[in-house]
Amino acid sequence: MDYAKHIASLEATRKEKSERQKAIHQKPADESRTMNSAESEEFDTLDNEIKALNVDIERTKRMQANEEADKATAKPVDDKAKANAKAGTTALNVDNLQLKQTEKLDQGIGFARLARVKALAFTGQAGTRDEVQIAKALYPQDEKLVTGLMQKAAVPAANTLSTTWAGNLINEGGVAFADFVE
Repeated sequence: MDYAKHIASLEATRKEKSERQKAIHQKPADESRTMNSAESEEFDTLDNEIKALNVDIERTKRMQANEEADKATAKPVDDKAKANAKAGTTALNVDNLQLKQTEKLDQGIGFARLARVKALAFTGQAGTRDEVQIAKALYPQDEKLVTGLMQKAAVPAANTLSTTWAGNLINEGGVAFADFVE
């Protein structure tokens, strides 16, 4: 983008509007009267347009300054440095990456898994009553189940002072229930 041309165009438009505003103001002064409603409305409209143009001009000047600063700090890569660079310096270290496998479940399976985990935790037959531990052991690939079972903090009582009080009651783990209902 040619910022200089854009700034010049905006400044020319601002000058035109300013000249028109001066003419509107001068006419009632020459006739020794106040502005009528049409003149007043046009004057105020032009005033708002000039303010908007001033803001746009300042933004464009900042963008121009940013682009010039970027050009000043950018350094071209010479062929010698490119040739001497090691090939592995920009490669990703894939040793620490893990591929997560997510499985697509049939409808109702998520809810059935949730019910099974809760039943095992209730009876203690899995050796623990921690639902999250049971879910991780039985279904390690099902992250939605595990995150749905994590305990939420207690929510305060409802009140009419806060417009978002019910937002605390949204269950992020409701995916399994929605799956069951469908």
